[in-house]
Amino acid sequence: MKIILPILIGCTIVSCRSNAQNGLQSTSNLNEINSYLAKTNALKNNSVSFFEDEKPEKSSSKKQNDIRLHFGIGILALSNDSAVIFAKGENFNAKTKASVLFQAGLAATFGGRFFIQPGFTSQAVNIQKTFIETTPVVGTTAKEYLDEVTLKMITVPLKVGFKLREADKKINLRIFGGIDGQFVTNVSEKKTSGLVTPLKKSDFNSMITYADLGMGVDVFFLFVDAGYRIGLAPVMSGSNSSKANMFYSNMGVKIRF
Repeated sequence: MKIILPILIGCTIVSCRSNAQNGLQSTSNLNEINSYLAKTNALKNNSVSFFEDEKPEKSSSKKQNDIRLHFGIGILALSNDSAVIFAKGENFNAKTKASVLFQAGLAATFGGRFFIQPGFTSQAVNIQKTFIETTPVVGTTAKEYLDEVTLKMITVPLKVGFKLREADKKINLRIFGGIDGQFVTNVSEKKTSGLVTPLKKSDFNSMITYADLGMGVDVFFLFVDAGYRIGLAPVMSGSNSSKANMFYSNMGVKIRF
């Protein structure tokens, strides 16, 4: 009995030491787990904060303001390009024809998928007017006269439109419409027959208005537009009520700002 008692006491002490060591080890493991969880939560919070900080920037990138420089051509036609006039005691059939119109300008685009676009375009076109005698003398060729002038104009368009894809896409399609105000700035004679008084700046209305409809394609920093202008007001002042319609196409580059 005296021998067994010390052995039991020794075993108890060893067991207590072992349990104490195991407890310390468990506590150490628990501390490591808590430390790991704390680091994981910190990384998670930093990640959420990072993406939350990015959201406003992503949203703001949807607005794509830019300046567009363009050049192009147009085909101009009058709603009433023929008439009969009386000059030098005879009647003449008068026919008006416009050459290809050349234009260059710039526009500023503001907004995202919905946008507004004011602009400025300089244009030049030759106008030919042919006069052919209606009742020539029998056995003679009908008299024919030709007048030609060069018109220089400034057009100020104001358009609104919609992009079919998000505004920040590299390739996009646009549709647009608006109102254009056109001003004749100069009229110069190229050919004159002397049959009628040559056209001058005062023969044109002070402002010629158009409805403007069209569509365009953006490819990276390049773009192409095609549209149709419908005359809303007569081109000439006085009794001539002819209106001008025009198909046009532009191409150019855009610079974001």
